[in-house]
Amino acid sequence: MNKYHYKIKPCLYLIIASLFFFSISCNSSSTKIHVNFKIILKKPLSHEKVYLTGSNSTLGNWNPSAVLLDKQSDSVWTKKLVFEKGDKLEFKFTLGSWKSEAVNADGWILDNFSLIAKNDTTFVTNISNWKDHQYSRIIKPVYIFGKDNGIILVNNWRYHEGDNPEWAGLRVNDTLWKTVESNFTTDNFYDLKWQNIGWFRTHLHIDPSLWNKTLGLKLTQLGASDIYYNGRLIYSSGKVGNSEFDYSPSPKNSWKEITLDPVPDHVIAVRYANYKSKTERSIGFDPGFSILLMDLNSAFNTTDNIRSHTIHQMVFTLIPLILSFLHLFLFFFYIKQRQNLYYAICLLGFSGLTFFNYERFLLDNVDLMIFFQRLNVMSAATAIFFALLTLFEINYHSLPKRWRSYLALYVIIFMSGFLDISPRITSMFIYFSFTITLAEGIIAGIKTKAASKKGTWIIFIGFIVMSISIVLQIFVDFVLENGLFGVNQIYVYGMIGFIISMSLYLSYNFAYINKDLEWQLDKVKVLSRKTIEQERIAASLEIERRVIEAENLRKTKELESARELQLSLLPKEVPQLEDFEISCYMKTASEVGGDYYDFYVTEDNALTVIIGDATGHGLKASNMVILAKGLFNTLVHESNLISIMNTFNRSIKQMNLHMLTMCMALIRVRENRIEYSSAGMPPMLIYRNNTGEIEQFLLKGMPLGAFYDFPYKSLSTDINKGDVMLLMSDGLVELFNKENDTYGLENVIKSFKDSAKRSVEETITHICKESTLWSGEAQLKDDITILALKKK
Repeated sequence: MNKYHYKIKPCLYLIIASLFFFSISCNSSSTKIHVNFKIILKKPLSHEKVYLTGSNSTLGNWNPSAVLLDKQSDSVWTKKLVFEKGDKLEFKFTLGSWKSEAVNADGWILDNFSLIAKNDTTFVTNISNWKDHQYSRIIKPVYIFGKDNGIILVNNWRYHEGDNPEWAGLRVNDTLWKTVESNFTTDNFYDLKWQNIGWFRTHLHIDPSLWNKTLGLKLTQLGASDIYYNGRLIYSSGKVGNSEFDYSPSPKNSWKEITLDPVPDHVIAVRYANYKSKTERSIGFDPGFSILLMDLNSAFNTTDNIRSHTIHQMVFTLIPLILSFLHLFLFFFYIKQRQNLYYAICLLGFSGLTFFNYERFLLDNVDLMIFFQRLNVMSAATAIFFALLTLFEINYHSLPKRWRSYLALYVIIFMSGFLDISPRITSMFIYFSFTITLAEGIIAGIKTKAASKKGTWIIFIGFIVMSISIVLQIFVDFVLENGLFGVNQIYVYGMIGFIISMSLYLSYNFAYINKDLEWQLDKVKVLSRKTIEQERIAASLEIERRVIEAENLRKTKELESARELQLSLLPKEVPQLEDFEISCYMKTASEVGGDYYDFYVTEDNALTVIIGDATGHGLKASNMVILAKGLFNTLVHESNLISIMNTFNRSIKQMNLHMLTMCMALIRVRENRIEYSSAGMPPMLIYRNNTGEIEQFLLKGMPLGAFYDFPYKSLSTDINKGDVMLLMSDGLVELFNKENDTYGLENVIKSFKDSAKRSVEETITHICKESTLWSGEAQLKDDITILALKKK
């Protein structure tokens, strides 16, 4: 049972009251049982209050703030309540809202507590924490591979309205963000005050046994989203635009692979947009999103559910559709039997009901889903009204006068679906209409005139089956989260039973209709469709595999060509100068790197050196390197380094490369004087030969292309004989080992200082050797570039 069960729709009471008439007399007093509830908090509360809620009126009927516990201390809360002997109790503890219900030590919502009131007793339990107090949740193998077969991330998200790309990062302080549920149910949608676009973050602590494991990730949504894992964009579904005009939703529920990083603390950030949330909420859809993490093998097995869903849709749509045409032909053969016409229209309504009810959950177009929801309501109204007319035509010589009232009710329901009136009101009308139809069927079944007709018992059985299925459907919708024996669409089986019974009765007078032959024919059709669908899927998978192979081959060739192009952009050899000894080194993390360096020597023997690091690596980074090469060759003749940096920055920014930026450092050496400017690069290191010490020159600046007109700076210093300048990309400083520790600037300085007396080539070789020994066999995650210049 979930936390929303205390809000059972009023139509449920109406149906129960219509189906069951009974009186209860209480002539003897029942035995009272006293239950003392006691909870012990692992985290004491000084200002908040603790509440008890549960499955009956004494426990508040699942109202999260119904029963206030008595505070004995900050850690102990109690409450004594009286129940009838034999009462079966289910209950939970909250801080007054479902947003703050009790969770276990790992941060996951506790199952309902249960107790049978047999004798006076004390119920004692420990509460580890509360949902909105839990900042990070712990994921263990039992949650992924256990009986629950995965975890759904819908609770305990940190939410911030607006759009800021920096919110995807690992080090964002989101402790003051609002704690929400991401699926936008009725209970939290209006509290959220959704403004079409926002960011959601959730923190997970991963058990070490799950590190480097590949899991299945399933995103369920009605909007569009970008999913970031530990700061990396791993999956985009739809287009998250800044307005409704450049926004494209994607409600597809497809599986993706996610490999867990080998670190304890993880962050999943979701940039989510939904510009039609109010419309979707008004017709009963949850316009938010949820994420399911599951064992990869189990995730693959769930794809069979989609096939089963489609087969059920085909079966439950085609059966009434075929029977509809059959009864329509029967009417044409003998137009005096108008019940065949009414029943044919009823079957068309039911065929539409099942088709649209299944199809709206298979679509990837939100507008079509909303439209199909409207058609679903109109189909339900049509099926119920013409079923009622069919009963009247069978059991009465002429339509009773009350049929006009039912026509008015039918028009109301039909128009409420067409005009998107509140789904709660529409549901009440539909259930009320069904109740009327059921009552009319029962009344007709016990009337002498109807009972005298041979075969009416078949209709009565159909009504019983349909009634039971509708009642079960109500309990599935409001009580049983996982359906009855795993089935959520119970009503279709009851409707099929009613359709079959009605069709048998209406076909009773036509000797040429054979019941067994009809069912065997339907069975063959269903099996044939299954076979055809399986063959189609197999052929589609084979084509997809070949396309993927061809695409991989094409991309491999493109990467190799891009790598050759990038290498051609780098200097073939370092400048040979009288006053300076120069050496360089580069190692890329992928086929195509994002690092770049170059030299330029003027006629008066002034040396300009550039070193850059483009965002990421791969083809996009390679494009940035090409751009940097062109700009450097164009601007290197300018005398002012800051002017060069500003022109670089504006040129990259104006090209609108989105998230692509470039860190860069420039130095210009004239005789014994060096000028230095930097944009987001690690500090320049200078070894002073006369003191044997290392000096750091750090200029803080944003990467090129991040902001217009950023105030870049420069500095100058003297260079003496034996001094060595060292420039590097952040790939060296941020080099990782197997323990996921970074190499750090301190280790670079130590290696540099130990080898600065040698030649610059030997200095770089020593630094590379020391960093490689430190990192071990850990995979290189970023490009490494090192430049060294020594004053002779």
